[in-house]
Amino acid sequence: EIPRVTGVQTCALPIFSLFDNMLRVSFLVPLAQAAYECKSDGCHPSQAGFATQDECFVSCNGGYLWPQPKAARVLGELATPFSGCWEVTTDNQLVREMARSFQPEGACGHGTPGLKVNINTPADASSKVEEYSLKAIDNNVEISAESPVGARHAMATLSQLIAETKQGFVMSKDVAISDAPAKSYRGIMVDTSRHFLPLHVLKRIIRGMGMAKLNVLHLHLRDRK
Repeated sequence: EIPRVTGVQTCALPIFSLFDNMLRVSFLVPLAQAAYECKSDGCHPSQAGFATQDECFVSCNGGYLWPQPKAARVLGELATPFSGCWEVTTDNQLVREMARSFQPEGACGHGTPGLKVNINTPADASSKVEEYSLKAIDNNVEISAESPVGARHAMATLSQLIAETKQGFVMSKDVAISDAPAKSYRGIMVDTSRHFLPLHVLKRIIRGMGMAKLNVLHLHLRDRK
């Protein structure tokens, strides 16, 4: 008969049980929720600061805008949360219609205060100047542009300055941006001759071009031989 080494058994079993329980507990006990802090090189996890990474992004180092505007000042403190509705005031009907595409579907009409956006663009603007300026103080946005194209660029920038949270939508309470394209031709070529792309993909590309402020779409439809 093999002798029983009771000392090892009584010692080893509790140790293995302890490790097993530690592994189980590690999946049950939630870790402390990290905040995010804005530093010179971007947003980093921290024990204090912004509640979410998106909130940090829209307030840190110029707002993480793409493409980078010529001049931008975005201060770190967030304004009061608002609904996703943009309360747009403008004399230009085309600009008013374009503003709807930047808002979440069904965002308006719930009684919650929205973002007040005043767009100064002439009603009969025929200019194609793409320059614009954007200023925001406590959920009141002022946009100035000589053309609907410039106003649309400003709204694309504004949409990047907004983050969605559990309390609503937020943005920095103090923003000042002035921008104009460095190049007049900013395009993308899509080759559907060699690589078929469904219509919904082409629409997504066009929407992405608008957000990146590109202005020329080159569709390569077929190869002639």
